[in-house]
Amino acid sequence: MNRILFEDQASSYSLDPKDPRFEHVRGVLRMKAGDVFDIGVVNGPAGRARIGKLSSTMMEVEVEWGDRPPLPPPIHLLVGMCRPATARKILTTAPTLGVRELIFSPCGRSDPAYARSSLWEGQEWRAKIIEGVEQAFDTYVPPLRLPASLEEAGALLPRETSKLALDVYEGSERLSAVCLPPDTPVCLAIGPERGWNANDRSLLVDAGFQLVSLNERVLRVETAVVTGLALLMGRLGVL
Repeated sequence: MNRILFEDQASSYSLDPKDPRFEHVRGVLRMKAGDVFDIGVVNGPAGRARIGKLSSTMMEVEVEWGDRPPLPPPIHLLVGMCRPATARKILTTAPTLGVRELIFSPCGRSDPAYARSSLWEGQEWRAKIIEGVEQAFDTYVPPLRLPASLEEAGALLPRETSKLALDVYEGSERLSAVCLPPDTPVCLAIGPERGWNANDRSLLVDAGFQLVSLNERVLRVETAVVTGLALLMGRLGVL
């Protein structure tokens, strides 16, 4: 946690040992009364918190609030529903790099059991996103969408979105060479383990996606996400 997030804005907070933020500040950062650390409000301003009272059972902090950090680039990340263990990595890593929205969609080679994972049924997915945002020293928590199909996923995107789908087999152009119109949203779609099937490709192309590639190497999904986002951000001038 480089910046500790709270759901609501207040001038002071009280934490107890059951709160993981208490353990992080006291046990990991080894802070004491009078020390200052960085905090923020989910989708709100950032600030500095000064520890007042501190004991083994309670911590009280007073906050001086500042401005809200800039929004991440207008990148929508669409991922074919993948293994829960892989999805957990992406849910943390993508917000750390900075995306405006996360979409996980079933596709032809997704195991139907993946969408029924406990990851999606409770709030674990949100905790993973917040972990990534805190790592990035940000406060923007990108929304998560779970459409029922690729068709539905495509319909969720803003009309003016530039749409790119990574495909190592049929990508017609390298992502690193794609020209993007300025100041418009971009969606990067990445398939699940084993990639897109023929029907997925047809659906993506019909929805306006251009099939692109990184190179000839076949990457793990989480590796393709990091590499693809980094290249895309480079094209957008934010890296």
